[in-house]
Amino acid sequence: MDRARRALSAAPSGGPAACPGAAAGEHAWTAYMPWWHGAFAVTLVGTAVMVASQSGAWWRTAVVVGLLAVMGTAYAATPAKFVTGRGRQAYVACALACTGVAMAVRPEAAFALFIVVPNCYMLMPVRASLLATVSLLVLSSASDFSFAGTSPAVVVEVSTFGVAGLTFSLLMGGYVSSIIRQSAERAALITQLERARAELAEVSRTEGVRSERERLSREIHDAVAQNITSMLMLVRAAEAALARQDTASAQHQLALAQGAGQDGLRAARDLIAAGTPHELDGTALVPALRRCCASLGARYGFQAGLEVEGRERELPVAVATVLLRATQESLANVGRHAGARRADVVLAFGPDEVVLDVSDDGRGFVPSAQAGFGTRQLRSRAAELGGSAEVLSAPGEGTVVRVALPAPLPVGQGTSGPPTAAAVPR
Repeated sequence: MDRARRALSAAPSGGPAACPGAAAGEHAWTAYMPWWHGAFAVTLVGTAVMVASQSGAWWRTAVVVGLLAVMGTAYAATPAKFVTGRGRQAYVACALACTGVAMAVRPEAAFALFIVVPNCYMLMPVRASLLATVSLLVLSSASDFSFAGTSPAVVVEVSTFGVAGLTFSLLMGGYVSSIIRQSAERAALITQLERARAELAEVSRTEGVRSERERLSREIHDAVAQNITSMLMLVRAAEAALARQDTASAQHQLALAQGAGQDGLRAARDLIAAGTPHELDGTALVPALRRCCASLGARYGFQAGLEVEGRERELPVAVATVLLRATQESLANVGRHAGARRADVVLAFGPDEVVLDVSDDGRGFVPSAQAGFGTRQLRSRAAELGGSAEVLSAPGEGTVVRVALPAPLPVGQGTSGPPTAAAVPR
C-alpha cells in the first residue's frame, strides 16, 4: 500500500491517477475533496460547539477553540496536500499537535478525531497512521481519566470509546488504503494505455508516410518517369535522323517527344493534386486504353491494338487507374526492351472481375531473373485492390502481363453471355 501511495504522490496533478466520477485530468482524490472539506469544517465546528457547551474553566475552552482555529488555518493553507503532497507534513504535524494538546486541556476535544484520523491515513503511510491513531486514543483516554477519575463507570465508558475509536481507525485505514491502491492501479493502467496510444499513433504516422511514399514512387515510375524516358529516346532518335540529314523523320520524332513531354507535365500535375490520371479525366477506361495504345505504339514504333471482351461497364476509379497504369507500363516496356513488332491489349469484363492481358511478340525474358521495380509496383497496386498481377514470358516467346482485379457487377445488371477468356499469344 505504501508503494501505491508513493505512486500516487509521484503522479502529477491532472495525471494518470484519475478515478471514476472525476473529470478528465483530475487526481484520484480531487473528486472527493468537496466532501472531505465539508466533513472537516463540520467536525471542527462541532468540536468547538461541544467544548463551549460544557461547563469548565473559560480559559480551557478558549485554548481548545484557539487550537482548532490553528488547525483549520493549517488545513486551508495547504490545499495541495491531498493531491501533490505539498504541505502534507506541516499539516499533519500541526493537526496531531493541536488535537493532542486540545484533548489534554478538554477531553471533549476528542470529537476532532473523527476527521483527524482519516486525514492521517490519507496523508501518511499505514504504519505511521496506525501509530498516530493509537497514540491519540491513549492520550484521549488519559485525559478522560484525569478529568473524570477512574471509577468503574468511567473506565467502561472510556474503554468503549477507545475500542470504538480503534475499530473506526482500522476500518477507515482499510478503506483509504483500498482507495489509494485502486487509484495507483488505475494510474498504471492509464499510463500503459497512453503509452500504447502514443505508440499506435507513431505506427500509424509511419505507415501513412510509407504508404504515401509508395504511392508517389508508383505514380512517378508509371507516369512521369515513363514520359521522360520516352522523351530521351525520341530526342536521340531525332539526333540520329538529323545526322542522316533526314529532316522529316527528325521533325516527326521531335513532335512525338513534345507529346511525351506534355503527357509527363500533365502526369506531374495529377501527382501534385493526387487526383485521377488525366487520361481518365472525363472519359471511360476503354477510350483511354485505345488512346494509350495509339500513342505508345506510335512513340516506340510498333503496332498496338485493343480488344474488349464481355459487356463493357463503368469501373471504379481505383480499378480503372490500375488497369491504365498497367497498360502504360507494359507497352512502354514493349517499346524499350522487347523489340516487338506488335502488342495486343485485351480487356475482359467478367461478372465478378475484370482481366487485362498485354501481350507482345518480342524477344521475351526470364521473369524470375528480371523482376524490376515496375513489376513489383504493379503487383503491389493489384494486391491493394484484392487482385493479382503476373508476368508470363520465356526467351524467344514474347511476354504476357496479366492483371486481374475484382469488379462485381452492379446489383440488377446482367451479362450478355458467359465471359470469354482472353486468348493471348504466348
